[in-house]
Amino acid sequence: MNQWCFSRQALELHSPSRRYGISLSKDSQLCSQYCSYLRQLGSKLRLPHLTIVKATMFCHCFDARQSFAKNDWHTVATACIFLAGKVEDSLRFLKDVLNVAFGNEIQDHIVNQMVPSTINPLDMRERDEFCREKGRVFNDQKRKLIIAAERLVLKTMRFNLDVQLPYRTLVAALRRLSEEKITGFRLPEVTNVAWSLVEELLRTLLWLQ
Repeated sequence: MNQWCFSRQALELHSPSRRYGISLSKDSQLCSQYCSYLRQLGSKLRLPHLTIVKATMFCHCFDARQSFAKNDWHTVATACIFLAGKVEDSLRFLKDVLNVAFGNEIQDHIVNQMVPSTINPLDMRERDEFCREKGRVFNDQKRKLIIAAERLVLKTMRFNLDVQLPYRTLVAALRRLSEEKITGFRLPEVTNVAWSLVEELLRTLLWLQ
C-alpha cells in the first residue's frame, strides 16, 4: 500500500496542520508559497526540473504528516531541495544552498549587527573582518538549522525517499493514445495540456489523494 496515499477527509479535516490551528485555506496558501519558493531556489541553483519536483514532493509529504505551525516552511523547503539534490544525483554544496536561500537575510543581519557595534565604519579592514565574522556565525547557525530540518524530513518520511512521480505514466498513456490513431487526435496539443495539468497538480496536495 502506498504510504503517501491519503483520503480527502484525512488531508482536509484531520491533518496535523488542522490540529494545530492552520485552516485549509491557510494550508493551501503555504503550499503555494513553498512550491513557488522551491522553483525559484531550484532555478537559481540551476537544478534539473526533476530535482525541483522531487523537493516539492518531499515538502508535500512533510506537510501531510507534520504541521507548519510548528516548523518554518522556508527552512523545511530549503532542506528538501538540499535533500532532493542528493537523491537525484544533482547535489549542490550546502554552503551554496545557504548563500542562495539566505543571502539577503545574512546581509541584513550583518547590517543590523554593525549599527550598534563600536567598529569604525571608515576603517575598511576592521569593517571587513567584522562582516566576515558575523557572516560566518550566522551561516553556521543556518547550516545547523538546515541539517536538523533535513533529519526531521527524513524521519517524517521514514527514510523512504522513493516518491513516485507521474511522468512515466503520462508518457505511457500518451504513447498508447498515439498508437490507437484516433481521428482528429493531435498528440502535440494533448501532450501540452496533459503536461500542464500534471505540473499544476504537483503544486497541490491533490497528488497525495
